[in-house]
Amino acid sequence: MAGVAAETEKLLDKVFPKRLGEAATLTEHADLTAGPALRWQPLPAPATGYVQGIDYDALLAFAEQEGVVVRMEHAIGSFVVAGGPLASAASPEDQPLPATDHLTKGLVDCYRIGNQRTLDQDVGFGLRQLVDIALKALSPGINDTTTAVMCVARLGARAHHRPRFCQLPGHGFRPDSGQCAGGSGHLPAPVRGPGHGGAGLPGRG
Repeated sequence: MAGVAAETEKLLDKVFPKRLGEAATLTEHADLTAGPALRWQPLPAPATGYVQGIDYDALLAFAEQEGVVVRMEHAIGSFVVAGGPLASAASPEDQPLPATDHLTKGLVDCYRIGNQRTLDQDVGFGLRQLVDIALKALSPGINDTTTAVMCVARLGARAHHRPRFCQLPGHGFRPDSGQCAGGSGHLPAPVRGPGHGGAGLPGRG
C-alpha cells in the first residue's frame, strides 16, 4: 500500500507540475476559434487494450507538421478497441485533410497501448489501487478496518497535496513551450502552430 501511494505521489508531480507551459495570446487563440466549425475525422486505434501513455511532445509536433487540430478521444487509462476512434483530427481552416491512413500512422507513434494499466502516466490507476485495497480490507472474509483507514488516509494525503493540480492557461498553450495539454488528455489546449493556420490538442472536457 505504501509503495502504491509513493509511486502515485511521484506520478502526480510528474503529470501535474505547478506550472504547465506558456499561455497562448488572445489573438493566437482567436485564430483557431474564429474560423469555420471544425469537421472532425476519427482516427482508429491500432490495437485493443489500455492507453498506457501518450508522448505529448510528439503529438504536438505531429499536429504542427500536418497542420491539423487533434482531439484526444480517450484519456490515459482508458480501454480502447482496435478500429474504434482513438483521436480525431480536423483542419482549422477547413482544408482537405491528409489521407486517414497517413494521419493514423503518425498518431500511432504518439500512443502506447497495452494489455494492462500501468503507473507510468496513469494517475487514476494508482488511486484505483488504493481504493481496491481498502474495499478488499472491508470485505467480510478479511474485515481489516485498520488497512482500510490507512488507505483512506493515503488518499486524503494525495488530495491535500494537490488541491490545484497545476495552473493552466485559459487560452491554450504555445507550441514552443515544450508542454501541451495535461497528462490525462482531458484538458483543452488549442495551439497555434508556426507556419500553419493552427494546430492543437483539445481534449473532450
